[in-house]
Amino acid sequence: MLFLLSPIHGRAESLFGTVQKDSISTINDGLLQLEKDLADLKKIKEKEEKIKEKEEKMKEKEEKMKKERKTAFRQPAAAIPAVIEKTTPPPLSDTSQSKNISSLSEELIIIEKELLRLGREQERKASVQKPPATIPPAIEKTTPPTPSGSSQSKNISSLSEELIIIEKELTEIKRGEESRKLKRVPSTARITPESRSVVIVRPSGHYFLLLNSGIAFAQDREFASSYASLLRTRPGVELSVAFGRQFGPWTIGPEIGYRRLEYKQFIVQGLPTSSFSSIDATGNSSSYSLAMYVGRDFQLGHSWHLHSGVSLGVSESDEFLSVQVSPTSSAPTFTGRRVYADGSHFQGSIRTALQYSFSDLFAAYLGYRFTYVDDLEDFEVKFDSLLVHQAELGLRWNL
Repeated sequence: MLFLLSPIHGRAESLFGTVQKDSISTINDGLLQLEKDLADLKKIKEKEEKIKEKEEKMKEKEEKMKKERKTAFRQPAAAIPAVIEKTTPPPLSDTSQSKNISSLSEELIIIEKELLRLGREQERKASVQKPPATIPPAIEKTTPPTPSGSSQSKNISSLSEELIIIEKELTEIKRGEESRKLKRVPSTARITPESRSVVIVRPSGHYFLLLNSGIAFAQDREFASSYASLLRTRPGVELSVAFGRQFGPWTIGPEIGYRRLEYKQFIVQGLPTSSFSSIDATGNSSSYSLAMYVGRDFQLGHSWHLHSGVSLGVSESDEFLSVQVSPTSSAPTFTGRRVYADGSHFQGSIRTALQYSFSDLFAAYLGYRFTYVDDLEDFEVKFDSLLVHQAELGLRWNL
């Protein structure tokens, strides 16, 4: 029986050796193919770097051409990008690179499976028991020599090291492609009318601060006491501070203001012109206001914006009036008369301002405000409603 089994055992071992040699040769072929693919990827990467250098050179040429054209004459900006678009080479498609990487990963998976299979077969071969010592020496000499396990293990370890190196190179290539996609910027960016936004979209949750100063011009104000009369005013001053939250283009918050106007003339209705032309008045109208301010921003250009707003609130006013009549006047009734009045009343205003932004955080503006102040009545004295026109100059911070 031993004589019959020994040649069968030898043939099995020879077949196993040939199978292992074939598998190792297929793995080596796969590694060669992977090396070729890596070389192709490196060539593609070098081509992309050359294209980037060409694009940078084209950008420098474009800037030089723009500077030269600005000094000589002006041309529409839309003509320059068209020439550059024709001369720039088309970028390489990322689909071919992704396909190469996916095919390489599939081949790596196949190679790993082959290595696992070889390792299992090696373990099985080691577990097989050796033939007993009773076999005659002649038979032992006739059996073909088995391939040494140390050489196979060395081949497998070298293949695994090469696979690790290939995987590292593939990961580096992938990282380079991702960083290149992130850094990729279009060489000729056009601004079309459709891309311009009319309304400024600010990030929600930010704050704003408005510091406002201006000159106030009031219309003639009716004054009712013993006689119906008019009060003429001089230009006054107006100060206000508004602060609050920004919700996109909207600004909402409280506004605190101060205004002071001077009275210059007291006119009694129903008297001839010669009688009241010499009646001078002194006094002032000062008021502190607290209102709720709502505004909105509109974009006009890169740094120019239009801001419009409405404020509604309460005003606390103090009125003082002193009338002095010359001795030649025919109205001695008003000589040395003083009037005091104070109280709270409604106040509302609308405003618009042209704003220039020095940065995203700071801007200055010039604007106009119209304010309506309600009647003020105190005992027998009544100051009619006041219409105020204000020229404003202010600063804005986006916090």
